[in-house]
Amino acid sequence: MISYKDYPQVPEDIIADVLHSIGNYANTFDLVNQIAADTETVNKFNSQRPVFTDNTLGFPFEQSAEYYPDTAVFSFIDAPNSLKEWVKENIGPYPVNIQIMDSGNYVMPHIDEIRTVALNYLITTGNGITCIYEPTEQYKDYIAGPQMVFPKERLIKVDEQTIDNNRWHTLDVTRIHGVENLNGSRVSITVSLLDRTLL
Repeated sequence: MISYKDYPQVPEDIIADVLHSIGNYANTFDLVNQIAADTETVNKFNSQRPVFTDNTLGFPFEQSAEYYPDTAVFSFIDAPNSLKEWVKENIGPYPVNIQIMDSGNYVMPHIDEIRTVALNYLITTGNGITCIYEPTEQYKDYIAGPQMVFPKERLIKVDEQTIDNNRWHTLDVTRIHGVENLNGSRVSITVSLLDRTLL
């Protein structure tokens, strides 16, 4: 489910750069094109946009507020160059960004786009709990994918964990996952991986 990794802690001066960058939302970008390894990966993703039918587990993402009215604002912004260089030297040549979750009680259950594994490093936890979900027995054969909002009554929680800050951990983001019980800002460094063997 969630696995801690023995990568080194991020130096304090780089954490300071990260926190400084949070105020600059001009750094937002096209998530799919930033994470994807190549044009072929992007094109494959774009050709697999969800088609909603009677056997789809979720509903269009645009309906999120209807199912989760108190969901947190989720921002995914560019990382400072100092962090990009540090990750390249200490972990590998992978895309790295900053995630911010605030102004809500939870990050609704979802499946990520493009990437299969997230290597995360929490700077502030917001006291949230990371949760993994699966469809209930009634909906186990329904189709689930990115860009869907999954109603609570169609899911069952199968794991939850309070993750330590200042420690690297991996999460299989092809599974339905979210964050519950947020009562503050949750800021993390996130490295996007396409290789499931890195779990």
